[in-house]
Amino acid sequence: MSVKLYHNDMFEVLKNIEPQSIDLLLTDFPYGTLKKDRNQWDQVIQNFADSRYWDDAWEQKAYTQWAFLSQYPQAIQTLLDFVAAAPNNARAGEFLYDAAQVADRSGDLAQAVQIYERVAAEYPGYEQAPRALFLAGVTRDRKSTRLNSS
Repeated sequence: MSVKLYHNDMFEVLKNIEPQSIDLLLTDFPYGTLKKDRNQWDQVIQNFADSRYWDDAWEQKAYTQWAFLSQYPQAIQTLLDFVAAAPNNARAGEFLYDAAQVADRSGDLAQAVQIYERVAAEYPGYEQAPRALFLAGVTRDRKSTRLNSS
């Protein structure tokens, strides 16, 4: 086993590394500003679709949007865009489920219900599909209760 350490802009280094030759990529998060991080994740998303870290870039971008920047609609859209771009990716069901959870957390219960139902319908083999259907019902009930109490 060999180890190579690079102290540089990862996008400059990645240009000179053979595809599928990286077993671990470790960065110090957060690196720079969150805007810079999102821009770098966008570079991975747009330019390294064959990388094994491609889905991680989508995930980190969405997580940063909702967890650090409170940009819930943008995070939901990032996750939905991943599913649209890669519907057969092994993580597509997971990202759709995550989008539903972010919608729920943001208070957009109608959107959360819609996305939870999509998880069960589009990814019935995903391990959380039964829970997604359950949460669709619970969230629909919460939405109805909220409307009735107004």
